[in-house]
Amino acid sequence: MSSQTTPSAPQKITLGLIIGWALGIFLLLPAVSLLAKQPVTGLALLAASIVLLPPAIGFIQKKGNFHLSGGVKFIVVVILLGVAVGTMDRSQLSGPEQAAQPSDAGAAAQAPAAAKSYQEVFVFKGNGAKKSEPFTITGDKFKIVYDCKGSLCQAWLKKPDNSFSFEIIMNGTGPITDESVFYNAGTYYIESNSIGTYSMSVQDYK
Repeated sequence: MSSQTTPSAPQKITLGLIIGWALGIFLLLPAVSLLAKQPVTGLALLAASIVLLPPAIGFIQKKGNFHLSGGVKFIVVVILLGVAVGTMDRSQLSGPEQAAQPSDAGAAAQAPAAAKSYQEVFVFKGNGAKKSEPFTITGDKFKIVYDCKGSLCQAWLKKPDNSFSFEIIMNGTGPITDESVFYNAGTYYIESNSIGTYSMSVQDYK
């Protein structure tokens, strides 16, 4: 009469089994990479990984003829992780981006943007009626500082492409020293209709 083989019981999949596999593999990868650089930390992580991985701890328990309960495994893993954290040298874990950064924090910091100020870009001097050469403004505003020593001081700001559009720079009788502020970038020229000498400084705000 032939003997019948008793089928083995199916593997029972539990939440603890899944967590053991996940955490064991999660700790195994850094453990292998740290063995050469930080042996104590690497060995502690490797031991924790072995305790968590069901095939590894099962093989050790079978060979040693002992059994670790779930609570004991948890305590052992916590102790091993504490050893790994306590012995880890974090200065050796800097990535390539951190290593490429300069050690001097001041050198790495961006220099603050230079403060804007009025800078002279054009000077117009003359005597009597006269037109200036064109000049270009790049800032969002500019001013014209003028000094007129004539009996009539008149001047207008115009655009080369539209002589009918103008703004008054100065308009008075007798000597006058003052300034006028204008807005918008662009190309302009000055037309003076003064009687006497004058000097004008165009200052771009940039």
